[in-house]
Amino acid sequence: MAATRLQIPAPLQWVTVLTAACLMLPTFYIVYVALTAAPTVWSRLWSTRIPELLWNTLSLASAVARAMRITAINLFRKPITVHYPEKPRTYPDRYRGLLALTYDPATGAENCIGCRLCEFICPPAVIKVEMLKGQGRNYAKSFSLELYACEFCELCVQVCPTDAIVMTRSFDLATTDRRELLMDKDRLHAIGLQHQQSWGTGNRLRDMQAPPAPPKKPAEAAPAPTAKPEGEKA
Repeated sequence: MAATRLQIPAPLQWVTVLTAACLMLPTFYIVYVALTAAPTVWSRLWSTRIPELLWNTLSLASAVARAMRITAINLFRKPITVHYPEKPRTYPDRYRGLLALTYDPATGAENCIGCRLCEFICPPAVIKVEMLKGQGRNYAKSFSLELYACEFCELCVQVCPTDAIVMTRSFDLATTDRRELLMDKDRLHAIGLQHQQSWGTGNRLRDMQAPPAPPKKPAEAAPAPTAKPEGEKA
């Protein structure tokens, strides 16, 4: 019969045992004091401290039970995770995502007239526009947007007089290279054609912020003709 060899606990095990013993010392002390307390002490505690402690314990247990009820309900609820990008997610009409440039749907011409209002109002100054004057209207010769520094504040959309720059209902432009987030005019137009536009265009947002029009006064009724006495000629 092979002799069993005594295994010496590792130092970490000794530390664990000592830590558990230290944590149990207050419990042992409370039990010892409770067992050796005089009846008069227990009578005073029952009339003063114990009811309060029981009420606090019940209140805490009730709060924990209410919180665990929500946890239990969600534990058995069907998950609603959208498996993106295999399954596209539908965004609300007012979702504000990527910035884009638009075309006029009637003529197919660019809506941007190169007025540079978006460039002037941009807080981080990430928009650069160069105007190209033409016959009848102006165009944007160049339009650049540093999307990696954009605040998505929508101020450029609000001031655009022709709804040329809009926000789209998409955020799908993740990349590991910041240079890919430096947008030119062609790429901004491509984003505008690829994704749906958000509800908030410049004209709509300005109409919402404008003061309400004064109510119209009701038209005064015409005075009724007076009846002529009988026998009077017209």
